[in-house]
Amino acid sequence: AIRGVCQKITSLISMTRDPSTIYSLTSDGVLCLWSLSNFSKPLLRIELVLHGNKRPEFNQVGVLGTGFNPLIPNSILIASDDYNVYNISTFENENNDNIINTYSSHGGPVYSVDMHPSSQEGLIDHSDLFLSCGADWTTRLWSTSRVNEPLCIFDQSNDYIYSCKWHPINPSVFVTGDGCGYIDYWDLNRDRENQVFRYEIGVPINKLTWSQDGKKLAAGDADRDIQCFQTFE
Repeated sequence: AIRGVCQKITSLISMTRDPSTIYSLTSDGVLCLWSLSNFSKPLLRIELVLHGNKRPEFNQVGVLGTGFNPLIPNSILIASDDYNVYNISTFENENNDNIINTYSSHGGPVYSVDMHPSSQEGLIDHSDLFLSCGADWTTRLWSTSRVNEPLCIFDQSNDYIYSCKWHPINPSVFVTGDGCGYIDYWDLNRDRENQVFRYEIGVPINKLTWSQDGKKLAAGDADRDIQCFQTFE
């Protein structure tokens, strides 16, 4: 068991480049690197802080969700409770300045981020794209190189959106899950303003994830149930 963290652990990340370690992030913005063979003390501990804030009590980055792409090592995206998405470095440095970029556009806490899956051989590389969703009822499409505004805003939900997830195979497809219990299926090649399919579970959806082949979708809901669906295609 992981010991020695003071706040709630909101994310665990296993980097495929080094399967012997795991990152943990907490609600007060502490990033730790752990060895799977020894959880008594982290190999690395970084406090994620916002420099230049006039009120130091609000300097901590509240982590609600994370995303990463194996093609971009030593970098993690963070969905934060201060309405922002942060791109952070996992390198320790003397200035304790690990925030690379800040993406500001949401009008409420950001609950989920998801980097576009690694490009497959022979296909266009979309590894700079990521999704974010949150309490402002929107999902937003971003490029990591464009911090000022999102590429596109999807606003067809009528409640908080708690989860967004790219399809692992089809590069234009993603799904979102919201507080009304709707799973929305989006395909950017078919429509960039409206979802192409909507399925109602009936209870708020907290987390969505695809099977590796993209043929099944699992949804974890507020009733503590997990439902599994065949692909919509």
